[in-house]
Amino acid sequence: LIESNAGEKSNRLDTEQAEIKLIYERVKKLLDIIGVLDFNIEEYSKKKAELTTFLEKSQEKQKELEKSLEEFAKNAEIFCTKIANIQSKREEYSKKIKEIGPLPADAHGAYDKLPLKQLDKRLTEAMNHLKKYENVNKKACEQFIQAASQKDDLSRRVNELQKNEQAIKDLLTVLENRRYETLHLTFKQVAKYFSEVFRKLIPNGSANL
Repeated sequence: LIESNAGEKSNRLDTEQAEIKLIYERVKKLLDIIGVLDFNIEEYSKKKAELTTFLEKSQEKQKELEKSLEEFAKNAEIFCTKIANIQSKREEYSKKIKEIGPLPADAHGAYDKLPLKQLDKRLTEAMNHLKKYENVNKKACEQFIQAASQKDDLSRRVNELQKNEQAIKDLLTVLENRRYETLHLTFKQVAKYFSEVFRKLIPNGSANL
């Protein structure tokens, strides 16, 4: 009878040890899952920080570009006003010259004494001077269009970064919720196995975590 009881206790002990081993393996597996979740959360947190930094720099760059564009637009407006005034004066002078008609011989003054080549040279210089305004006007318009295009492109990139940052925030929330659920499940299972093993070891006893 003693040998029978001893054998029964030995078998029961082996069974309980096997169950404890199984519990340990399950808990270890759950802890591994938690470790993976922690790693993913850390990686996504780093990615979020990088995107946030890049987003802040892009927004700062956008503000600088908007400020430059505003100043450029202001200067372009002033320049266009000057060009309009010059063109208006040129038309006005041309009209007056037509109204006056050919100048009398004594009205030529100092220019009457200048050689034809020198007069032609001065006329060419005056025409070239006017052409400079046309080139500058064209260049100013091209720069304005280019700056506006850069602003639109930067705004689009900032919007994309904001969407990516929000997606990472949502993913971090999901991972954190899964981590909490896994921890809660692990605790419940460990508590359950602990109570079962305790009752088997001490039939009349009870214990809870």
